Amino acid sequence: MFPGFTPSDFKVFDIPGFKPRMEAIKTRIRPKLEAAGRDLLPDVARIGGAEAFAHVARHARRTVNPPDDTWVAFADDKRGYKKHCHFKVAVSRGAVRFLFEAGPEHADKKRWAASWKRHAPQLVPVLRRAKGLAWFKNEHDETPAAILTDMPADEVVRLAEELTRTRDGQLVLGRAVPAEEAARWTPRDYARPAHPEFWRLTIGRPAEEALPLLLGRRVSRAEARRLALRKRDLYAKFAARGLEPVPGVETFVEALARAGIPRAVGTSASRGDAESLLGTLGLLRYFDVIVTADDVRFGKPSPEVYLEAAGRLGAPPATCVVFEDSVVGIQAARRAGMRAIGVTTAHTADELRAEGAERTIADFEGLEWRSIVRR
Repeated sequence: MFPGFTPSDFKVFDIPGFKPRMEAIKTRIRPKLEAAGRDLLPDVARIGGAEAFAHVARHARRTVNPPDDTWVAFADDKRGYKKHCHFKVAVSRGAVRFLFEAGPEHADKKRWAASWKRHAPQLVPVLRRAKGLAWFKNEHDETPAAILTDMPADEVVRLAEELTRTRDGQLVLGRAVPAEEAARWTPRDYARPAHPEFWRLTIGRPAEEALPLLLGRRVSRAEARRLALRKRDLYAKFAARGLEPVPGVETFVEALARAGIPRAVGTSASRGDAESLLGTLGLLRYFDVIVTADDVRFGKPSPEVYLEAAGRLGAPPATCVVFEDSVVGIQAARRAGMRAIGVTTAHTADELRAEGAERTIADFEGLEWRSIVRR
């Protein structure tokens, strides 16, 4: 298990001379990065919906100048990470950095940059709402060039040009945690910022629609289907370990059933996955209608899934209230002409309100229907 970094680990980068510093990196830092890779890899695979591999820096090209930082990178290629977009946990003298990179050796910079700009309407608002997320001019910089929330949206869009501006062009986003703070962190603390904001773009979307956003390129139907099935297989394995419902949800939906309030599920999951999950949690029996990705042409933020659910319930959209934990789900509900209440299990209250949620809840404990209909 990854034990975290100590103050003496950061001082390794003060050691003069190539051989002494490399020896300290190999014996002190590399084993910790290997452990961090093992610990974080299941989460990266689970959230990304595809098999991932951890690559610890070897610095094989260096023979004279000692490295000022070292890292573990995560990518979906067993052979290496540099030709692909990747995530990285890097340690240096003054910081630990959690980064997303499209680096100098990316295999298709122009196509990736074009995809960034094409998806900018969905991508940029999410990135600019992420607290502390920053742009770094270089992958080795400890200090960011700018915080994304401080940058105009059009400047964030133009960051894609950093990748193609020069031969060594790169796009690096992430967070830097000062060494003195990181030295106090427990192993669990490292898991939180290591889940990159990019994965959150996929929450609420069908896997086939989320994949182009994650990969930064167009995906054929065959590849999308293959990767989506892989994601579902991984999810099933994690779900088999046990699932916990949001606190209070069973009590709430049971009360709705007793009161005769029509109830439906509108989800981007497949029917098999949705019914399996609801059945495992003991919630399937409480819903009159279940509309899944199998029943609609377009996933959220399209309103189709919610309009179909309302139609099957025989309820006018304006009379419906949607409980959603995703940004695209809130967008879908509002586009359907429905009220939306955000559940802060995946996004912050501010993020969900910004998309149109009238209020937010952390869970369903103590929630009563009469308090909702009175609003």
